[in-house]
Amino acid sequence: MPNFNKILSVRIIFTVFILALTACSSGPERRTNNGAGPFSANARNEVARKSPEGLVRIGEGFERSGNLVNALNLYEQALANDPNLLTAKLAKGRILSQTSKRSEGISLLTTLVMEYPDLSVAKTTLAQAYAFGQEFEEAYAVIKPTAESGEATLPILALAGSLAQVLELDEKARVFYDKALQVDPKDSGTINNLAISFALSGEYESAIALLQPLLNNPRIKNIATKTLANIYALSGQLDAASVIIRSLVDPKEAKQQEGYFTLLDGISKREQAILLLFNVIPESVLKRINDASVKSSS
Repeated sequence: MPNFNKILSVRIIFTVFILALTACSSGPERRTNNGAGPFSANARNEVARKSPEGLVRIGEGFERSGNLVNALNLYEQALANDPNLLTAKLAKGRILSQTSKRSEGISLLTTLVMEYPDLSVAKTTLAQAYAFGQEFEEAYAVIKPTAESGEATLPILALAGSLAQVLELDEKARVFYDKALQVDPKDSGTINNLAISFALSGEYESAIALLQPLLNNPRIKNIATKTLANIYALSGQLDAASVIIRSLVDPKEAKQQEGYFTLLDGISKREQAILLLFNVIPESVLKRINDASVKSSS
């Protein structure tokens, strides 16, 4: 089994991070005396004065590296210099929705969707924010109309497919994945998720056949091989899944992955979809783990 004490420790660390984020974000300011990583206060102020949009681009770099505190500070400074800057508003909502100020982030993104009903990036960001909180029904309701339109982009179709799969709308998920492949027939992410969709429905041979071109591609072979191992785990063939994963990683990582396979084999189809498509342990599974832990210690 996976090290669930470690998982809970990560959740505690994340809570501490949230408190730090709340403390560091004291409100927007046009000028600052604080730097952001290697980005000095003077540099921040100069970019904010000349190009608030440039400050957003720098903030996105911090966000990609996981430094949400500095990213949020830069987004808020950009907004202080240009209160109508849409990219900064979206970015701020995106980050807040991942913190203890989640409701504020969701509210901000919802307002933007209402103000810009034709802006697909606003709807996508709101849907992703809902999905982050495992509010999958809400996320699907936001993204579905855009995904069904004739102008849906590949990221929108991919997200809609994953959300439909979590909601066990298998046929609808396949429709979105098929549309995504019409946009880009070679998109490996879509092919990978479509293979998972077939496996979740018990169509393991079809899943493996879909995955075969990815397994023959050296650039993405490792990712596809991990998906292949997951497919074997879904089918209950845990030994075969272990053999596959041991061909890729060292023994320590393989042992951790084997715990993941055991978890995957013992949860519901919806929970399996959440774990595989959103790479997060479902809240329902964590609750069962916590309840079992409390029961065993009492």
